[in-house]
Amino acid sequence: MSKKSSKKELEKKELLYSYWNKLPLVVSIDIPYDEVFTHEVRNLIIYFIRKGKEEKWFEGTKRIRHAFSAKELLEMSNKKLDEKMKLQSMYFHIQKLQEFGIIDAVTTLHKGRHNIAYFGRTARGFIFESKKEKSKYIDYFAEAGRYAKALNPDVSEAQFKAFLEEFKSINIESDRDTIQWLQERVDFINENNIDTATMYSFLRRINYQNRKMTTLLKKVADLISYDI
Repeated sequence: MSKKSSKKELEKKELLYSYWNKLPLVVSIDIPYDEVFTHEVRNLIIYFIRKGKEEKWFEGTKRIRHAFSAKELLEMSNKKLDEKMKLQSMYFHIQKLQEFGIIDAVTTLHKGRHNIAYFGRTARGFIFESKKEKSKYIDYFAEAGRYAKALNPDVSEAQFKAFLEEFKSINIESDRDTIQWLQERVDFINENNIDTATMYSFLRRINYQNRKMTTLLKKVADLISYDI
């Protein structure tokens, strides 16, 4: 291999380690979770990539690799699976996760006579929210509005439509603030290998208790005579 080719392969190998820190912290996937993870191995694939593997780099330094070949993912998965898989099946699941936008090829390395693709995640964390899941709040507020109007004819449909829009607005603001909070701490997150998806989900739940949301939901609760 020429010096030029050797340097190019080294640059490609570097991507196996460095791409992770350049990923978006959290992305929303417009597909239901259950549709994506119809098989246990798909959970294992993104888990192994998230966990990474510590390896020796130059001059005794160590780095964490967050990209793996299909064969590596197969070997790791078969240690966890009750029913062992074949490489062809692993490629099928990798392809499905690529179609869903969860993983993609980070780089391809030349080894012997073969070019081997290494797969990594497209984001540090994922939130699975289909359009159907997001639209459920329309039904929630509409039904609560009908209930409130049955209790009190002076309650208007427009009130609950306004509540719904305020609810959406608060959620958008909350998500923006949560992602900003994570981005401001990205160096600390990287250094300590924190799972941003778990942190994001946890912070979202904390934010449901914020003052704006609490005030809004108290108004709704009062109109349907529900004590909170």
